[in-house]
Amino acid sequence: ISPKGLASFPDTTYEVKSTEWDINNAHAILLRSHKLQESEVDVSVRAIARCGAGTNNIPVARMTELGIPVFNTPGANANAVKELILCGMLLGSRRIVDGINHMKDLGSQGLAKERVEKDKALFGGREVKGKTLAVIGLGHIGAATARDAASMGMDITGYDPGLSIESALKLPREITLSDSISSAVSTADYISINIPYIKGEGGTHGIIGKEVLSQLKPDAVLLNFARGELVDSEAMKEFLDSGNGRYVSDFPDDLLWDHNTPGANANAVKELVVCGMFLGSRKIIDGINHMKQLGSQGLAKERVEKDKALFGGREVKGKTLAVIGLGHIGAATARDAASMGMDITGYDPGLSIESALKLPREITLSDSISSAVSTADYISINIPYIKGEGGTHGIIGREIISQFKSDAVLLNFARGELVDSEAMKEFLDSGNGRYVSDFPDDELWDHKGAVILPHLGASTEEAEDAAAAMAADTIKDYLATVSDFPDDELWDHKGAVILPHLGASTEEAEDAAAAMAADTIKDYLEDGTIRNSVNFPATSLPDRPPGSIRLTVVNKNLPGMLAKITDTLAESTLNIVQQVNHSRGDIAYNVMDVDTSGHGDIISFKKIQEELTMTEGVLSSRILYGTPGTGYAKNLEGKYFV
Repeated sequence: ISPKGLASFPDTTYEVKSTEWDINNAHAILLRSHKLQESEVDVSVRAIARCGAGTNNIPVARMTELGIPVFNTPGANANAVKELILCGMLLGSRRIVDGINHMKDLGSQGLAKERVEKDKALFGGREVKGKTLAVIGLGHIGAATARDAASMGMDITGYDPGLSIESALKLPREITLSDSISSAVSTADYISINIPYIKGEGGTHGIIGKEVLSQLKPDAVLLNFARGELVDSEAMKEFLDSGNGRYVSDFPDDLLWDHNTPGANANAVKELVVCGMFLGSRKIIDGINHMKQLGSQGLAKERVEKDKALFGGREVKGKTLAVIGLGHIGAATARDAASMGMDITGYDPGLSIESALKLPREITLSDSISSAVSTADYISINIPYIKGEGGTHGIIGREIISQFKSDAVLLNFARGELVDSEAMKEFLDSGNGRYVSDFPDDELWDHKGAVILPHLGASTEEAEDAAAAMAADTIKDYLATVSDFPDDELWDHKGAVILPHLGASTEEAEDAAAAMAADTIKDYLEDGTIRNSVNFPATSLPDRPPGSIRLTVVNKNLPGMLAKITDTLAESTLNIVQQVNHSRGDIAYNVMDVDTSGHGDIISFKKIQEELTMTEGVLSSRILYGTPGTGYAKNLEGKYFV
């Protein structure tokens, strides 16, 4: 659990323990990926909170029977997963992972520089701009994905039968809502699944099956960072075998784990820069190769959760990107990065008015490269290579690199010669920085801090078509001026890219989830408030009035229970000042503030609580006073526990 989250519990009123022996007599349990067993839930436990959205590692149904609320942290990891989806979309468009591994191979043979241009045609692809993304599930993650994809020039369709007004207001205005999954995916080039996994009849197990997959375009890319069980593996394998489709997921599968498919370019390079930014933030390539290795040993499913901590990272939202060179590529990169919540600084001594008008309004322009990079978390180089005196050879040298933050990520999809390799190697050796480029280098090709791709910058169908058309038009225009003469099944499948379960594995997401889980537990223990629970109704009562004490009661949702509870209090001459009663499924929850006049002695309240708790149908009760978590009583199948 993130220390920032645990810091929410003040030492004066809470004791936080972590070992198995210490959890005896715990008042609450906070967990991440640990699979909780009922035997680990002591009779003293009042509440459980998961630092994450999914609760499939907690026996929720059994906890409900025991009257224990289970909380999650919806939205805390939304940005982390959204950024991974965007990265997955770019990985699914261009054979970047294959290209990186190919360059490592060539580097080990001393052939990287020689083959960097020749081999790039092996790893082409397409751009996402102008393509259609179908978002299935429009909650926190789905809405964020839709917004950012729209800002990258994509058309968006969406499907969510339970879409709330709150979520609808967060969607891009241009979205087209569909009335079924099949309808949403039928025109999509990319499909992102963002729905919960629900077992049993009417649930979502295998919801992306043969029927839905039959509606996909033959070259569609399916992005699944929700749950592996949502996708029918056999049907997906058939789809991948039959065309040029791709499947990108952070849930390994025995069938799919190793499936592999064999200006004008400004957008192509910009998309590669954005993808490079994600690759430099999180150890995605290492994770993909790790999962392939585990898949070949039959260990992928077993280790997917345990090993994800090896490949964590950070989010790009809220970070600073320095763009060096603000022409077509630099301006497009700045715009998309700003739309993803990044702060932008830029440097371009020859910035034209035309280019300036294409920049995001929030950009900060610097007067030197050193100034621009000094506060940046990411640096994108987008300047031409000019030889000779006064040129740009080695312009990113020791002097500039000495201004970098120790964990800065340098993105070079312009030219390899712009960067002083020796100075960059010293920088990578000295800290946690990273270098992402599609220009191989003898010093850096296999450095742990470097991600080297083939020269893929403009290797997309769209960029090649646009470049050829532009070149043809230029020749035509020129000739026109001088002449009269007036284009388990899936782990090793060729169409699958399988990562460790990295969805929320960023420092920011872990901090946010732990803090939200801690606050949720505190609100419940201190005030009886229920929010973000997966099995209890949302319940909140205003601050208790002076001269009153707060009682909470958890009971089975049966007819007449509220009357039994209030009658018990009335028989003890206790007046209810304010109360709330809500139910959800088989459980009901009550919060009541009662007047303490004439009931000042603690013993009489203990007797009242015992009578209340042992009422048939009541599961537990609490008197909220003093130290959070005290005053708890439970009906254990007719035996009174306090």
